[in-house]
Amino acid sequence: MRAVLVDGSSLTVDDVAEVAFGKARVEIAIGVQERVEEARRAIVELTESGAVVYGVTTGFGALASHRVSPREACLLQRNLILSHSTGVGRELPKEAVRAMMLVRLNTLAKGYSGVRYRVLELLAEALNRDLVPVVPEKGSVGASGDLAPLSHMALALMGEGEAYWRGRRVRGEELKKALRELGGPLELSYKEGLALNNGTPATAGLACLLIHEGQAVAELADLALAMTMEALLCSTDPLNSRLHELRPHRGQAESAKLARAFLAGSCLVGSSSKPMLREMGLSLAELVELEGSPEGTRVRLSSRLLSALGVSSAQLAEAITLKTGIRAHAEGKYSLGLVCPVSEARELLSEMDFTRAELGRVQDAYSIRCAPVVHGALREALSFARRIVEVEINSVSDNPVIMPDSREVLSGANFHGQPLALALDTLAIALTYVSLISERRVFRLLDPALNRGLPPFLIEGSGLKTGLMITQYTAAALASESKVLAHPASADTIPTSANQEDHVSMSMTAALKARKILENTKTVLAIELLNASQAISLRLEAAGLSESCLGAGTKAAYSYIGELLGLPIREDRPYSRDIIRVRETLPEILDAARGKLAD
Repeated sequence: MRAVLVDGSSLTVDDVAEVAFGKARVEIAIGVQERVEEARRAIVELTESGAVVYGVTTGFGALASHRVSPREACLLQRNLILSHSTGVGRELPKEAVRAMMLVRLNTLAKGYSGVRYRVLELLAEALNRDLVPVVPEKGSVGASGDLAPLSHMALALMGEGEAYWRGRRVRGEELKKALRELGGPLELSYKEGLALNNGTPATAGLACLLIHEGQAVAELADLALAMTMEALLCSTDPLNSRLHELRPHRGQAESAKLARAFLAGSCLVGSSSKPMLREMGLSLAELVELEGSPEGTRVRLSSRLLSALGVSSAQLAEAITLKTGIRAHAEGKYSLGLVCPVSEARELLSEMDFTRAELGRVQDAYSIRCAPVVHGALREALSFARRIVEVEINSVSDNPVIMPDSREVLSGANFHGQPLALALDTLAIALTYVSLISERRVFRLLDPALNRGLPPFLIEGSGLKTGLMITQYTAAALASESKVLAHPASADTIPTSANQEDHVSMSMTAALKARKILENTKTVLAIELLNASQAISLRLEAAGLSESCLGAGTKAAYSYIGELLGLPIREDRPYSRDIIRVRETLPEILDAARGKLAD
């Protein structure tokens, strides 16, 4: 297993995610112990000399004017953790707690917190041996950092909270026994409670996981877009690289590039000026039958032709009239009339093909055409958030800060989570954009007026059967919930601690909201992938085409989903099961599609 080196300055978002999910262990870098012990000597000297040091020889917050004697300084730290363990609500996921522990460890490794080196060793051992404190998710206002979540973390390391250990939830003597195996429990000394519970690691840890998972969501959105484009026989013009070079936002260019890669080799999509039937290996002459009529020629159309072009007989008649100047009109669902002799009609149709533009589809709807821009905005938000968060996780965010060389103690506000709150709110809004545009594509796939010849609600025999109609309701509900949650937490503040702490960041609220929006967005994309896969299966079947017509990446994803669900769906069933199965296998679906892309 890879080791992530904890040195206080080089931790990345992806390092945090790997450790959080148990894919990497931690190792404290050489040189950290010397820095930490020098700061420790400074805080011991200051405390035992009777110097006034906030949170070491004074009370906290509004109680900062209360002096504490050196002999009470250790009890002060214990009381701090006990009194600040006020979290409520659901437990943070284990990976979020592990991320928080690693971020706190990295802060302590910088050597400005004044703790003993054994505090770092215990955190590292807990991570490597997978002892995970139980931490409620609610209770932080993001200043003085994430006090309640971090206090619950510290409480467990003291043996007085709860933790998960070897598959069980433990407390009391059982927890203390586990901690003894790791070199604990921790008996807090000067400043150690404050160093453990002051700062932004809970928010920053969650932010790392959100960014890590958000990158996969951006790619899944492009995959879902590509599959919907195939199902609806869309134009690839909005993906053209030359278009994005003229508006060089990196995010939209990357989105368009990935969608192009997923669609490489597809015969269901193409430029609006490119003939469609030839790309599919079809010939118009082979898909029609001609017979004479009093008005000229009756053309009997195969359902295969209409499905391959995604048109009705009336739309095809209009396209023929505009292309040839010969009047054509629909005579039924599968027939049209041409005002010309059969011989002329046969010659006319023998080599005829149609571009998307000639079929009246010069441009696709915004939910298709604007998708690279919208998905690209998520990538830009992820880049912004990554920059902010990677500064944060390699920073000193507790207070006060010990300057070992000068023996100064500086009180500031590095614990304030405003930069993180802003980054997380931005990410939440961008994720919401993606769910909203995905839901619109789901709607188009299901609506017979918009889905270019596919059955209503993507099931044959609709009426008696409802098909996938209500999956769009679920997508709409989730996207609408995300709209509500996307209101910025960072625009709010509320005073605490008798107005001593009169402006807070609400960064943890921003993180929790963004996490919920991320989960909603994943499910909406799963719904789009379900509908797009069903639509592709119906399109291929009706047009008499094989999976080889699909793009490199889309074919792999379609095959995976098709096998998973048994497509095409022909009878109604509880579709929530299908949504859940796709949702739970999103990483595998994305890996399957990625695996087929050219370098």
